[in-house]
Amino acid sequence: MGNDVILDDAAEALFRELGGTDSSKTGSGYQATGLSEVLNAHDRRLDPYRALLVTFAQLLAEFFSAWKTGDVRRVEEAREELHLVCEKLNKMPGHDGRILIRHQGRGIAGEGRASAEYDTVILFAGLTLDLFQVRAASRRIGVTASDFPGIFVSAMNSLASLGIINIYFRLDFSDPAYWDRVTASLTAIGAHLKLVAVTEASAARNVKRSTDPNFILDENGAPDPNLEALAIVNKQKKEAVAGLIPKIAAVLDKPGETGQIAECTDSYEAVFAFKKLREALVRPPVEINVVKWFICAHDSEMALAEEVRTARAASRLFGKSSPKTARVLDALYAPDFRYQNPFLIMDRMAMVSELLLYMENSELFADLCGHVLDIMELRLDMAADSVLSQVCLSDGRIETRIDDGDVSIPIHTALAGILSFFCNRVSVKAKVKAMIKDPVVFGPDDYKVIAEDFAITSVAAEELIGLLRGCFDPGGHFLRGAFEKRIPLFSEHKEKVFEFLWHFLKEHMHRQERIGFLNSLKVLIDSMQGPGLALYTLLTDFVHDPETITFSDRNALMLANVLLRKFNKELHQDIEMTPEEVLNVVTGLDRDAVEFAQDLIDKDRERFFLKFRHIHATLREALDDNPRITVPLRYLLTLEREVYMLFALVGGVTGQAVLRSGLSEYGDPEFGIYEMVHSAQEMPWLLQILNVIVRALGRVGDASDGVLLHEIRPRMTRLINMSQEQRHRDQVRRLMKWVDESGIKIKKRGG
Repeated sequence: MGNDVILDDAAEALFRELGGTDSSKTGSGYQATGLSEVLNAHDRRLDPYRALLVTFAQLLAEFFSAWKTGDVRRVEEAREELHLVCEKLNKMPGHDGRILIRHQGRGIAGEGRASAEYDTVILFAGLTLDLFQVRAASRRIGVTASDFPGIFVSAMNSLASLGIINIYFRLDFSDPAYWDRVTASLTAIGAHLKLVAVTEASAARNVKRSTDPNFILDENGAPDPNLEALAIVNKQKKEAVAGLIPKIAAVLDKPGETGQIAECTDSYEAVFAFKKLREALVRPPVEINVVKWFICAHDSEMALAEEVRTARAASRLFGKSSPKTARVLDALYAPDFRYQNPFLIMDRMAMVSELLLYMENSELFADLCGHVLDIMELRLDMAADSVLSQVCLSDGRIETRIDDGDVSIPIHTALAGILSFFCNRVSVKAKVKAMIKDPVVFGPDDYKVIAEDFAITSVAAEELIGLLRGCFDPGGHFLRGAFEKRIPLFSEHKEKVFEFLWHFLKEHMHRQERIGFLNSLKVLIDSMQGPGLALYTLLTDFVHDPETITFSDRNALMLANVLLRKFNKELHQDIEMTPEEVLNVVTGLDRDAVEFAQDLIDKDRERFFLKFRHIHATLREALDDNPRITVPLRYLLTLEREVYMLFALVGGVTGQAVLRSGLSEYGDPEFGIYEMVHSAQEMPWLLQILNVIVRALGRVGDASDGVLLHEIRPRMTRLINMSQEQRHRDQVRRLMKWVDESGIKIKKRGG
């Protein structure tokens, strides 16, 4: 086998996904690479395609703008240039033949509310390109790409001014007729935009036209550019296509309709739900303002019936080309949507309120109100307390301060009720925090909020607050003895008590009392029915928002790492154990708890990978003294260490993938993590992380990990020479011993 690394299929797939292998060399042997190095190299490798996508958007905007103004020469030039760009994009390995540009309208951090107008994203082959990513690529590429952010903003502003809120562009150069169809589609859409502009200008000047504009109207009686493109691409008379629409619209809105027609957001899409029409007509390769592309990103994606009908309702209320349609569907269905500021809450609440009122008064859509409210509840549940604390409700109106002025808007009654709950929850959290230090009076409304949040009674909520109040002294210090005396009373509340305590205290503990608090929670859990529910609460809270780091993350991992163990040595000692203590545990592991955690992590591996990537990327930026990072460096170092300790205990395919990636980076001085601005002063911590990884693989690794450990052995010489301090050299020598011992452990297991 030599020095090749052989992984089983499952591990290979996950390791490659995490960024640990060269995917061009699968199966019979390849070298593992570190996560950050792979991500950085991957970014640089994809930057040419990001640059092409910026140019792609620019050319589309210029093409349609030139059509609108009648600049025939620029129309032809832009189309030819677009052809060349599409041919280059088509060479990207593994692309799925689809490019989607869609408006988000969330706004750009630090650029004011006006930035919502050009806040648009491009999706292609796994790339998500927004202004932030364009700026990052521009910095990596250098001076030749310095104007890319400006080009991107200009293109998106142009598309917005044209009334284009999304573009779906198919790439299929394997079809000889493909580019002719692209040309026909672009021409039809351009001609439509020009005719709309002429018609609107005439109406504005009260000029009567000699003939009515020859539009093909959709199911709402509005001009539809995609139906125009359908006619031109298929060389059909407009009248023939227009004649289909009333028949299709009747079926589209038929109550209880199922099958492909139920998956269509408008009459244009519905044309292809009929077998005979689908076989007779070619779908245009370029589409604009198809509402489906706000709830799906690809032809192959399936949307739920409620999502499709909600999209129909939004487009009928606001119009298919309205930014409001884009923004309300983004707030409801975009997987990465978060309420990042109070303005976004105000903006989306107003639009969703309009949508709810429209639905209530519509026989077609009245049954969807519950669906929309359920989603809004889920979205608000993920909003940060710091954001929710900046809004308030008064007499059915939502209020906040924006740009040094108070803003107030009315919102739907049901929506106000949901928002009120989450705002009150923030207030109750603040009361609990204050209660720890000062006398605080809780009223019936407070207990009602707690009861609703944890699905308990108001009486139970009052009892829990009373018990909790008795666990702190007048100075707000945690009284471990008082807590443990109350454990029998806490336990009476069964499975809800841990969730309650974690929810309110995970971030409010004095640093020096954190260990006692976590230990006390462990004692409480042991008095109940096993650690399963507590592990679920801790690990799901850890990945709740994978692209955010909180000061409760480390507490969650520290407690989870203890819950995976059976023996109780530490119940009345510090839970903040050294890696030595954790990594020596073998027979003391709770196998049921380990299997539970491993299954939970593997089932939600995407979120765990995202969280780990974010932690690691943030740590590297902090090591390199990036002023954007506000999380303390030492906290990030200990947090990453706790992640590796978790996987040392849990193992599994996901854990091995993370550990291998970490070994390849921390175990190779060439990767640069030891050469950043703060690396020298934090060297003991970096080496401790490597120690954890090495020993973790000794616990859970297989033959391929033995090879990786063997490969890093020669690199230790350079690592030991990075400092002449005796402490450093001793630490590296101990590490070398663990490299050897971990390799021996793997061999003994038959690896």
